[in-house]
Amino acid sequence: MARIDLVDLAHSYSGDNAAPESFALKPVTMTWRQGGAYALLGPSGCGKTTLLNLISGIVAPSRGKILFDGTDITPLSTQKRNIAQVFQFPVIYDTMTVGQNLAFPLKNRGVERSEILARVAEIRLARSSLSTVASRSCMSTWMVTRRSSPMRSIGIRSTRSLSVTRSRRFVGEPDPPPGPSA
Repeated sequence: MARIDLVDLAHSYSGDNAAPESFALKPVTMTWRQGGAYALLGPSGCGKTTLLNLISGIVAPSRGKILFDGTDITPLSTQKRNIAQVFQFPVIYDTMTVGQNLAFPLKNRGVERSEILARVAEIRLARSSLSTVASRSCMSTWMVTRRSSPMRSIGIRSTRSLSVTRSRRFVGEPDPPPGPSA
């Protein structure tokens, strides 16, 4: 995906006919291009999470359109949008190893076992290469490259959790965008 366009996108949790002051996300039009650096800044309740949930398809917009490379994906399900969202409080499964956590979303998408193993190995290799350059005190890199038993240690859980979540995003390399490219 090279571009995301938001066209008069707005949302109210009170419904489509809600008063303008009740909108969690006021109408916004913007374009995000591949390779750009973008930030959503604002106080609690200003619509940052709502915007991300709209783009990923977790929430349907009250108004407006979402375009991926010029194709309107607004009516598509979350699965058909093929976009990843990393939440502020990452979700990992304590009963799984790091590799199993990385493989989990791929298994859910029905990816072949050989492809899952290849993608997890690729991330492990990339993280391992980083760890040879990085300081040994860099827990996040060390934790992802470690082949350990299930994650039960409370002391390392949050550090590992963030690293696994970041790595999980790269393992789930997106397929081509839906529809024709712009």
